[in-house]
Amino acid sequence: MTIHEVLADVKSDRKKKVIFDCDAGNEIDDQYALAYALSCKRFDVISISASQFKNTALVPNRHEGMLEGYREVKRVLALIGREDIPVYRGVGGKLSAVDEDALLRQLRAEGCEDRLELP
Repeated sequence: MTIHEVLADVKSDRKKKVIFDCDAGNEIDDQYALAYALSCKRFDVISISASQFKNTALVPNRHEGMLEGYREVKRVLALIGREDIPVYRGVGGKLSAVDEDALLRQLRAEGCEDRLELP
C-alpha cells in the first residue's frame, strides 16, 4: 500500500483490527486510551500487550514495570467485563545493543533513514 492508501484507510469507516500496546501500570493515560479503543466502533481490539517501564517510585525495574502493567490491564478488562481479549506480557527489559544495531541496519537497508534519527 502507498502512504496515501494507508491514510485513506485510516480515515475510512472500515473497522480496523488493533493490537493495543501499553504501559498501563505507569500512568493513567493508557486506561483512558484502552477504554476509548474498546468503545470505538472503528476498532476491533484483538489483543493487548503490556510494555515495560521503569519508574523507581513505583517499581524497582523494567520487568516489574511490565508485570504491573499486565496486572493493571487485566484489572481494567475485568472491571468492564471484557476478559475475552487476550493480554500478553511484553519484554521485561531493554533490547541489547546488538539487537538495536541489527534493527538499524535492517531499516537502513530498507531505505528508512529519512524517518529515523540515526547515530
